[in-house]
Amino acid sequence: VWSGHTLDVTAEREARLRLEAAETRIRELTEALPGTIYQMVLSDKGEMRYGYLTDGAGALFGIPKDVVMSDPMALPLRMPPEARMQLAIAFRDSIKTLKPARHDFRVRHDDGSVRWLRTSAMPRSDAAGQFMWNGHTMGVTAEREAQDKAASIQQRLSDVTENMAGAVFELHFAPERGLAFTFISGGIEALTGITPDQVCADF
Repeated sequence: VWSGHTLDVTAEREARLRLEAAETRIRELTEALPGTIYQMVLSDKGEMRYGYLTDGAGALFGIPKDVVMSDPMALPLRMPPEARMQLAIAFRDSIKTLKPARHDFRVRHDDGSVRWLRTSAMPRSDAAGQFMWNGHTMGVTAEREAQDKAASIQQRLSDVTENMAGAVFELHFAPERGLAFTFISGGIEALTGITPDQVCADF
């Protein structure tokens, strides 16, 4: 003898399938983005750990994603001490201001190479009062190396021209703004009383 009860669960099953499909689309979208999407959580002890991390983290950080998720110090230990401090300050400041944390930092991979990364994260707190950040980190090594190279060339140019009589300059023409100084040596201040920065900005 069996006693039973049958319910129509079509709507429930359809809702579950729609939810699974939406989760799959979100996962595919986030995994297709360059870099990694993450959620950083601040614990009651003041420690920051990853609550969520996409698979791109492995190649970006040079550490398996599972290791980064399970060990809060796995990534910071790949960073120079001063970089760890600066990154922590950026996140701590965002708690006070409730503004996004944005920072560029360096990470050393196992092969000895140093990668520049840029992170941006929006702070928020959940219903339980736990603080967290939803953010994105991407590689910017090529950009930072180009900036450093340009700064080095500029410094060498300044060092050479500072000892020359008069002023040395480079003047470019751009259709959108006309003539513009891209470089002028410090000698211009002795000649005119105007600093190189003022000349470049006001010309």
